[in-house]
Amino acid sequence: MLATFPLCSSKSDNIYEPYYTKAQKLEMWKTLFNRTNCSSEIIGYTFLGNPIYAFICGNPRGGRILWDAEIHGSEENAGMILYLLAEWLVTSNTSVARGILESSYVMFLPMVNYDSTMRCNSNTSIGKYGVDLNRNFLNGWRRGDPNSDTYPGPYPCSESETKALRALFQSFKPTFYVNLHVGAGPVIFYYKESNSSVVEQVFSAMRTIASSMNLTPYRTIPIGSEGYAIGDAYDLGIPFTCMIEAVGRNEAWIYTDEVYQKLVTIYEPRCRALLIAQSQYFWSADGSADGVDGEVLPDTLGDSSSDIPYEKDMNFEWWRVVTPFMILILAAISLISLNKYRFWS
Repeated sequence: MLATFPLCSSKSDNIYEPYYTKAQKLEMWKTLFNRTNCSSEIIGYTFLGNPIYAFICGNPRGGRILWDAEIHGSEENAGMILYLLAEWLVTSNTSVARGILESSYVMFLPMVNYDSTMRCNSNTSIGKYGVDLNRNFLNGWRRGDPNSDTYPGPYPCSESETKALRALFQSFKPTFYVNLHVGAGPVIFYYKESNSSVVEQVFSAMRTIASSMNLTPYRTIPIGSEGYAIGDAYDLGIPFTCMIEAVGRNEAWIYTDEVYQKLVTIYEPRCRALLIAQSQYFWSADGSADGVDGEVLPDTLGDSSSDIPYEKDMNFEWWRVVTPFMILILAAISLISLNKYRFWS
């Protein structure tokens, strides 16, 4: 049975005050992963110098999956959902969870924007907003108003958090990247250039899994990039990238027992269905992980020079390359034969 953490006993009656501070949540992540013999690593630092932690579990030989949350500092419930998902994965000991840990190498970044309120992302009373990190990436970046809550920064990739994520995309090299949000859901926005056959396969499996859990599956909508993390993730080699808007606006910034129970019983399980579908993608008919060829992939996240096998077109078919050359060869033979006929005649 899932042992979800209790609500913070020191929380006030203010329904807009998050269940936990970011420092408290970080300690819960550390405790969870230390207790389960998983690992953690610092992948970069925030604008104010706070470490950005990654928590890793599963099989280093398996397919790689990356989920993050709170790239918008005020979206605390996104981080809560990610914690519940990680907790289920490493503590439930169900056959499904064990299957994911055997087939996949999963990384969670619970708080990309640890600085949060200190950068004005969730405190508008002091005037100027901070940078919207999810509009600070290169793909689709455009200039914006510094006094807007969607200010994309002075130039693309100006922020240390953005640079850290881009470096991680290149060093960890996942097949799947999920950027978790709340406030505009429930829906999955997937990057429109993502590998279409992989998108279709994974979303089909996700819908089947969600239905088996008596849940309404996410709607799925293709989207371009306006400086979003999913755009750069794709450009840097990740075949399937998406944003999940897990919760609608009415509950995104409400922190009550009622909303918390929905996080546990509805919103986390919906995300779980996608994680299960992603993990299932890695298993071939003979029970071995696809795409790794028995090679142990490096555990050091910062080693961007690692030679990790990667094929962007995972549906590569040799005949599509060979056929044009065969046509040219046959045409050349026909032309030579015709010229010989004309010469001798």
